[in-house]
Formats: sequence, structure tokens, C-alpha cells
Amino acid sequence: YFLVLSLRSTGRTTKTAKMPSSPPLSPYSSLWFPDRARTSCADLQNNNKNNPTSLPAWTDMEACQAFAKTLNADTVRQEGRSLATNQNETAMKGQFASTCQEAGLILLMHALDFGGGWRQELHAFHQKGAFATVKPGVEQLFKAQPNLTASWLAELTNEEVAQRFGLVGATALEPLVESLTNVCNEVGKEIVAAGYETMGDFMDAQINAVQSAERPAAQLVQILVETFPFTFRDVYVIQDQYEVYFYKKAQLVVGELGHRFGQEDQRYAFSDQDQLTAYIDNVIVAVLRKHGVVATVPDLQQAIESHTHLPQGSLEEVSLRAAAMTGVEVTSTLLNLSPCELGNYLWGCLGKQPDHRTYQRHATKDTVFY
Repeated sequence: YFLVLSLRSTGRTTKTAKMPSSPPLSPYSSLWFPDRARTSCADLQNNNKNNPTSLPAWTDMEACQAFAKTLNADTVRQEGRSLATNQNETAMKGQFASTCQEAGLILLMHALDFGGGWRQELHAFHQKGAFATVKPGVEQLFKAQPNLTASWLAELTNEEVAQRFGLVGATALEPLVESLTNVCNEVGKEIVAAGYETMGDFMDAQINAVQSAERPAAQLVQILVETFPFTFRDVYVIQDQYEVYFYKKAQLVVGELGHRFGQEDQRYAFSDQDQLTAYIDNVIVAVLRKHGVVATVPDLQQAIESHTHLPQGSLEEVSLRAAAMTGVEVTSTLLNLSPCELGNYLWGCLGKQPDHRTYQRHATKDTVFY
């Protein structure tokens, strides 16, 4: 991986990236979706390494090496694999009639796993962050409709979502409620359009469909992105030329399914699960900024510290996430870990420690991707 070590800039105005039309543009169209993410993020920095004013955030190679020395690979591996079975973390509570019913709930949980940019407003309203708001809300949806009938999700209203997620009366959070509703509606409508009755029916069919794929986890990521583009198509073009892919939530769904069921149902024991990338959000970015792996120009650091909104797709927002992506890839290689193992550890373990929780995360409110 080529890393940009010393970019500097001042006085930059924010430019919003374009979302490329489908099908994806070259040179990444022939790559599996997780490989598009890791390769495009590394390419972004490599393509800008000789232009010291082009990126507001980058990956510091020396910091990757130093950070790797502070981590115990066995601990990271154990903790990184445990989140999907730990109900205090990402595992879902409930009594499930079948694996596919729980798989459908996992799909819905991580389709709705966003809102990190609203952290301060959420804490001001009910002293909870984004994930602590969304997870109980999804569990309330499951309680109301255990089969997660697609037609029901397709017709959910803002009022119903606000009630289930404990956000009734939260005027400042109405845009977040609307986004949660929009995702529920898209997921429901597209599952109905595909000819399935429930979330579980859809997931069971897709799991069966990828069994013969060369890379089943990557194929399932692609199915999710192409079926639910509003919810999962986390793709940008910046500087009018560089495509950047993340597919954060789609990879998260697949990774959680593999961790949750891989030991008990061989259909979920994806042979390429370790080839997923980390699921890059503002928590992972903040952890890596704290350790110097993600470096920023002073203006961007000030914007983050002052909780200035960084628009989805802006050069600042995409550069931060791309730098974090490459930082995880490099550090995990040094530790002989998979990127998603290290990413899970950064998000669920290191990111929960008090000295990391108080480190400011960047705020992007207009995204449904994290």
C-alpha cells in the first residue's frame, strides 16, 4: 500500500462528491466488491502522493507500524470475532423460530445501523448514542412483527418509526427518523418486488444462491448493494476523477452473519469472510486519528473538534474514511489479522474505552451508511 505521509492544506472549501451511476466505472468494475473498497481507498492516496495540497486526510505508515506494536493479535482476534454473539454488543435479543428468521433480523439491524453523525443530538435528547438508539428500535420492530413481513416494512411511517426507536418529540432528530423510515421502506419494497414475503425468506434464498460462488461473502455483498442501493451503495467520485468504494453496511451484514452462524450452519461459513474489509465509520476513524494512523490537515481537525457537519461525499468525509480503510488494511497485515477482525476490535473494544469515547468523532448527518 502506498501511503501519503505529509499532505498539508489550509483554507479548503468543502466539495461534495458525485455518486457514480451504475454500472461502476473502470478500473474497478472487474473486482469483487470488498476488493473495490480496499483498492480504491489505497489508490486514492497513491494517486495524490505527489500533490501535497490535494487530500485533507491520509494514512501515516509510520503510525501504522507504531500502533501495531501496541496491540496483541490474539486478543484482537478473539474480541473481534465475539461481537456478533455478544448481546451487549451487536448480537440481537429475541426468540427465533429459525436461522433464517434471525438472519433477516440481522439484515434489518445493520441496514438501519447508522446515525453516528447525530451523536450529540441523541445524547442531548435521551442520553444514548446512535447504536444504543437503533438496536433497541430494531428489537421493537421485531417484537411488533416477528416475521418482519416485507409489506409491513414497506409501509412504515415516520410516526411509527419514531415511536419504536424512542424518538417521539425529538424535533431536532426528525431528519434521522425520516432516514430510518426510508431505509425500512426500501428494504420492504425491494423484498416484495423480488417475490419474497419476509426478511428471513429473502436472506435464506440469497444464502443458498451464493453457495457455489467462488467468493460467497463477496457475492452476498454485491447482492445486497444491488438489491438495496439507497441502503447499501456506499460509493463516491471525488476530485471529479477518483472513484472510492466502502460498502460498509453490506459488508457488515455479511460479516455478522458469518460470525453468528458459521459454526452451526455451513452455508454461513463463508470461505472468503476474512477477505471482507473493515466496516469504516466515524468510530473507527476517531480511534485511528487518536493513534495518528489517520492524519489530517489543521482545518479538518478543527472542523471535527467543533462538531462541524462534514457532508456525505465531501472530500473531507471520503478522505477520512479512505485513510482509515487503508490504515486498517496495513495494520492488520502487520499483525496477521483480517481487516474485519481488527476493525471490529477498534469499533467494539478500543472505541468503547473512556479515553477513546471522549475523542471527537466527525459528524456526517446526511448519510445512511454509518
